[in-house]
Amino acid sequence: MKKYESLLAICFVAFILFTVFDIGYSIAESESTYIVMKDNSTNQSYVVLSVQGARAIVAKVDLKRSTVYPEYQLIKFETDKLNEHTLSLKEIKNLEVKK
Repeated sequence: MKKYESLLAICFVAFILFTVFDIGYSIAESESTYIVMKDNSTNQSYVVLSVQGARAIVAKVDLKRSTVYPEYQLIKFETDKLNEHTLSLKEIKNLEVKK
């Protein structure tokens, strides 16, 4: 009887993990609104992937093609350089990652 209880517990944990992963993936897949940062000095746009305090992880983005390039940067927001970047909230449909 103990073997079946262990197997049932393992199956239950696996089911919960799969469900959480599936829900997270579907939420990320349906995301269409992103924070876009434009670097005024280079006229290049970046999509903000994550913000941690005064730092952000960004990736180069082509807004016309709805393509993100796997060129990631960690940037630090500094109060004396705030005018170098413009942040805006944009809706980007069918955003793809170029490989």
